[in-house]
This record gives sequence, C-alpha cells and structure tokens, in this order.
Amino acid sequence: MSRRHYKYLIVGGGVAGSAAVEAIRRRDPAGSVLFVGQEANRPYVRPPLTKGYLDGSIDRAAMSALPVNWYSEREVELRTGQRVSRLDTARFGAALSNGEEVSYDTMLLATGASPAMLRIPGADLPGLHCLRSIDDADRLLHALDTVRSDHTPRIAIIGAGLIGTELAATFSRMRFSVDLIDGNEYPWARIAGPSVGMFIESLLENRGVHVHSANGAARLDGDGRVQRIILMNGDVVPCDLAIAAVGMTIGRELLR
Repeated sequence: MSRRHYKYLIVGGGVAGSAAVEAIRRRDPAGSVLFVGQEANRPYVRPPLTKGYLDGSIDRAAMSALPVNWYSEREVELRTGQRVSRLDTARFGAALSNGEEVSYDTMLLATGASPAMLRIPGADLPGLHCLRSIDDADRLLHALDTVRSDHTPRIAIIGAGLIGTELAATFSRMRFSVDLIDGNEYPWARIAGPSVGMFIESLLENRGVHVHSANGAARLDGDGRVQRIILMNGDVVPCDLAIAAVGMTIGRELLR
C-alpha cells in the first residue's frame, strides 16, 4: 500500500509542536507538513489550566497556541484526535491510529508527558482527578460545580510541586477550602532549596491553605468515592474531591 509522503512530520499537538510548525513555515513556506495531536482540541498553551481557566478569567479561545485559521492558511495539515501509533525511523515511516501510514523526510517527536500515577490504596476511587489537559480541567470544573451547588468545596491536593502549589493558590483565591499534602519537608522540594520552599509554604498558609508538609498521603478512603485522605501520621483530611499532582511521566512509548 502506498504511503502519503510529507516533508515534515510533527508528532505531538502541544506548544513545542506548534512552535516547530511556526519555525518551519518561516524557513520553508511550501514544504508539506503533517501535524498530529492526540487531543481532540487544537493546540493550546497549558499554563492557564491551573490558573485563569479554572477561575474563569481565561476562556478556551485565549489559550489557543495559534489562531484558528493559521494552519489552513499556511497549508499545514493538522490532525487532532489522532496519534502516531508506531514509528519506523529506519524507513522514515509512521503509522497513525486510524490505520493510515505515512512517510517523511524530517520528524520531530514532541509528545510531552502525562501525569504520574498515584500509587497508594484507594487511588482507584472516583473523585481523584489529575490536571494535564483542558478536558481534565473541564471534568474538574464540573465536579466543583456539583459540590458548589450544595456547599463550599473542600479540595485536597496531593503533591506540592509546581502544579500542586499553583492549584492550591488558585483554589484559595476562589475561596475554597484547600489542603496541600506532601511527603517532603517543604513545597518545591525537587526544584528549590529550603528557603524558597518555606517561603512558598508561608505564602500559601497566609492565603488560607492548610499545608501538610513531611506528612504524605498513605491512602484514600470513602464510601464509593474519595471522601477523606489518611496521612502517614494517621491524621484524616476530609475532602469532596482530590487532585493528584505527583509529577509527570515522559512520553517515551514511541521510542521503545
């Protein structure tokens, strides 16, 4: 079966892929480009997901990596809702999730990362969220709206890295009850020293966040959904929903 050929194949529909496509078009206005993204959404910037998109100050349109018509106007073939399922780098070929096979001259692998799994008892209960995509954010917002119709949401965030602390700051600004849980001595322990980490902890606590440092989550518990988190020292943190922000796993599947 013949394979459609492209001069450039960009694998991964994030900001890195979009930036690569922009650079390609500046240098090569006519070379054929296939840009494949697994999400159904057009490429968008992710930082607002933990901030403005959650609090409603930024909408989807403002998060687009490039204007809607940019790709078609520059004859970039954008495929959303598809993924590259297999690479044959020796033959400069790729198989797509719809069964189509293509070939290329140059390929960029920019598949990013996915949220690391929380591996403690109860992590399979409904009500545990992660936040990587705009669809994740929409599911989280829907869950918050459901709770908010009855009472002020109580949110437990597991992990005090960048994502966890940004979420804690956003939700405290939205006047939710927030618990930030982490087994390290202070927030940002993997990326900053104790002086910075303690400053972040103090800043969050001054905004009403309950920070549980050096006291990680031992298990999640509840009647059919997450309702409480049991900490390593036995303390119990009640919650309406929990968010796991325990790091990322680099997307290496196509490299194996």
